[in-house]
Amino acid sequence: MTRLIWAGRIEGTQIAVQVTVVNFAEKYAGPAMASRGNPYLLIDVDGVLAPFGPGAKPSGFSRYTVGEGEHKVWLNPAHGGWLSALHQRYELVWATGWEYQAVQLIAPILHLPAMAVIEFSQNPALGAAWKLPDVIAFVGDTPAAWIDDDMDAEADHWAAHRSSPTLLIKPDRAVGLAHHHIHQLIDFSQSLLSFPTS
Repeated sequence: MTRLIWAGRIEGTQIAVQVTVVNFAEKYAGPAMASRGNPYLLIDVDGVLAPFGPGAKPSGFSRYTVGEGEHKVWLNPAHGGWLSALHQRYELVWATGWEYQAVQLIAPILHLPAMAVIEFSQNPALGAAWKLPDVIAFVGDTPAAWIDDDMDAEADHWAAHRSSPTLLIKPDRAVGLAHHHIHQLIDFSQSLLSFPTS
């Protein structure tokens, strides 16, 4: 199904964006997790929703100027539909150095539902280690999936040794979130339905 999802100006040109929507909501709708609640899905912006680096201009993405001209980013409006469908299975959470700017600048373009924001206590740096203490504090013992292009060995070690199921997804930062990542997330959430609660 193709539909108009955004209209506005990009670098001075009036543009209407039409996207082909992959209806994951209908295709993969399934039962939510048991009474313990849904798992967390932690979502980065740069390298996940906004590809960057040499050669970054994937199919389906458009260039947006956000934040009063402060940032120019590639975004794919179809991602909003994908993530909104996953909202049936996950508690969606911003885990990005953009913090509340993601709510203000990225979410409206992608038509994302209301999402919590992890506030980071450390300044951004290479790797995910600077995010990890606040991610650990936020998720507690809840099962979680985390999408970030900049995972490191410390994040891998944490995920491997958690008592709760944990999925780390590391997209190619020049490509960003893709269909196969959504399938991974669906499979992970489905596996949690039989995860023991005690």
